[in-house]
Order: sequence, then C-alpha cells, then structure tokens
Amino acid sequence: MTEGAVSVAAAAGSPSAALRLALVPATEAAAWAQCLEAYEAAGGAVAVYHLPEWLQAHRAGSHFLLAATAPDGSCRCLCAATISPTRAMPGHRVLWADRFQGGLEPQAEQVVLGGIARLAARQPRLLRAQVRLLHCADERRRRWGQWLAAAGFTRCSQPRSYRMTAVVDLRPAEADIMAGFHATARIWRRAVAKHPVRIAPVADTAYAARMEALLEETRRRTGGTFSAEMPTRLIDSAVRYPERIRILGLFRNDTAGPEALLAVAAGYLHGDHAEYATAAYARGSDLKLALGYGLAWELMRWAKAAGADWFDFGGITAGTHADAQDRLGGISDFKRYFSQDVREVAEEWILEPSPVRARLAAFVRSVVLR
Repeated sequence: MTEGAVSVAAAAGSPSAALRLALVPATEAAAWAQCLEAYEAAGGAVAVYHLPEWLQAHRAGSHFLLAATAPDGSCRCLCAATISPTRAMPGHRVLWADRFQGGLEPQAEQVVLGGIARLAARQPRLLRAQVRLLHCADERRRRWGQWLAAAGFTRCSQPRSYRMTAVVDLRPAEADIMAGFHATARIWRRAVAKHPVRIAPVADTAYAARMEALLEETRRRTGGTFSAEMPTRLIDSAVRYPERIRILGLFRNDTAGPEALLAVAAGYLHGDHAEYATAAYARGSDLKLALGYGLAWELMRWAKAAGADWFDFGGITAGTHADAQDRLGGISDFKRYFSQDVREVAEEWILEPSPVRARLAAFVRSVVLR
C-alpha cells in the first residue's frame, strides 16, 4: 500500500517529521477506508469525490488514493486520482485529480501533490495529468500552484470546471443567513409553504427516470451535458452516504408517483463546506412558484447542521438572464439572489508530457465535436 518514503522539513516532534506517501488502489477498500477514517479523526475534511464507491459509480478508470501518513498512524492530507483511457488518442491515458482542498499542514500537502506528479510520471503513454485545486484562501492555492509548477505543471487557461462561485457563510444563525439574501430569494423561499407542494429527500431510484427527464430539459436550456445513468447512480450514492450527499425534491401534494417531482437539487458535503452539485426544474407548471429557492435553502440548512462553514454554489458566470451570449446567465442571477460574495475558489493545473501528442489530441477532439 505504501509508495516509498518522502522526507520533508518539519519541526522536531511534529507528526509531519517523517511523512510517508501511501498509494492505495480502490481494490484495497479496507486500506482506503482506514486512510479516510484516520484523516477525519485528525480533523481533516474529506471531499465526496475522494470516496472510492462514488468514484467507481461516477467515473470510469482506475482509482487511487494518495495519502500523507505520519509515523503515529495519522493521515495528514489526501486526494483521489483517476487514470482512464482517452478516446481522443487511442492507447493513451489521462490522469484527473479533483478537488484537492488541502491538508492539516503544508508539508503533508506537498507530499500529496508531489505524489500526484510522481504517479503521472510513472504512467506510460500519458496524454495529460490534470489537478483541480479548491480553497477560498488565495494564498493556499498560490502555494499549491508553486509546487505543481516546480513539478512541470502549468495553470489551465480553459479549466474543465468552474473557477468563480457564489459563497454563502453558514456560520451565523439561520435568521442572520436569510437576512443576507436578496428580497427575491426570501420571498420565493417563503412561498413554498403557500402552495400544494413539499420538499423531501429523493431516496428511491423509482424517481431516476423523472430526474433524468428534468436534467435533460434543464441542460438543453443551458447547453450542458449529462450522463443518462447519472440519476440512478446519484440516488444510490445518496442512500449509501446520507451524511455526505443530499438529494432534495420539490413534490406536488396533489399528484402521485414520479410525476409529482417538479424540481430536484443535490448537495455534496466536502467537510468544511458543501457544494450545490446539480439541480433541475420543470417548465410549464401551473403553480406560480419559482421552484429552486426552497430547495437551495434546505440544502444550506442541511449543510449547516452537518457542520459546514460555507456553501459553494457550484460556479457562477458574469452574465445575467438578459445576456443572450451566456446561457447560464439566468442560473447565475438565481445564485446571486442568495449571495453577492463571488470569489475565485478553484484553479486547474495540467501536465502534458508530450506537447505534440496533446496538440494532436486537441485537434481530434475539435473535429469530433464539430
């Protein structure tokens, strides 16, 4: 399970004085679980994307956990990485490490990021390795970026995921959090109680087909994409990890069965913060009700009760509903009604061992997507 020893500078007596890098494949489920438990026991925050079952259900490829462990058995930092084949260049592979959100001390963070670089270097015919960093503190992301740059990575100019997001501080009392919302958000949140609807968890795969239809309708409006198998997998994940994944639905009280589901929103708890992971809404309802506001608020309440300090609205654009060039402008307006605190929280770094092959793969992708 252990991939060599890593020497780092640390104060005498610190648990970081002799960190080792553990490389755990998903096939070693017990060892992976032990690392997660040790990290949380030490006060670390585990992202949903670092759970082996979630990775196996939602991402194709071979999955590994990289963990910085101390001699006393504690885990000081960790991050999962997936290695998968790429259709853009047959016979080649890509490495993706999502939501590296730091560790308990800088030395441990350096060990894990260095381990990702070493894992990438060991892969034959690697097309690219990509690491996504996420943290509200600019100085921490800057430090991580410096380490990745020293390992040959460069910052992505076109990241796969969002860079900016709307942030809600969950530390105040609920009444004080709501007081910070725009009046529109407060009005529509209260309006839920005035209509024949209810908000409840979605925990039955009988609703998967209805969720799929809502997602398809929503992504068609916004220009996004989704996996047709994702709703079933997401519900299964929420049932398996109810403390980490929450799916809420807005249901009609006067309709039975899956068709009663009018809107859905899912939240992921990543330790000290929660992510507004996905949402979808039906159009054409006879109810005079904006469907998403009550769901977003209930996800915030769930995250706050679980101990999260802040809520990540899952990305935001600069556009508005009036911006024809930004198909996400209306969704971004919705998020701004909850928070005007828009921050840069994420960045992506990429390593391309062969720039020539990378350019060829980019050309192939551009041809396929035409």
